Amino acid sequence: MATRHTIGQRVLLRRRELGLTQKELATLCGFPYQVISGLERGRQSVYAERLADLAEKLQVSSDYLLGLSDLPAAGQPGTSRKRPRPRTTTPVG
Repeated sequence: MATRHTIGQRVLLRRRELGLTQKELATLCGFPYQVISGLERGRQSVYAERLADLAEKLQVSSDYLLGLSDLPAAGQPGTSRKRPRPRTTTPVG
């Protein structure tokens, strides 16, 4: 339940920072506004796909919404758990 609460608080905070209503955010994500309301109150769980949609529309990382990172934006130092891809060189000539 703590994860639901964390997600809800962070969705609410970021939605307000962006100046969006629950209905506007729900429309952007393509699901009923009652889902946003339930999430923000910690009463609604969320599928991974919906979490990814929310993170994208709120311009934050899914790790931030889940409480795994305190840095909201994806791509900020410390938010990525993936290893960087090695550079490949193209032979000349």
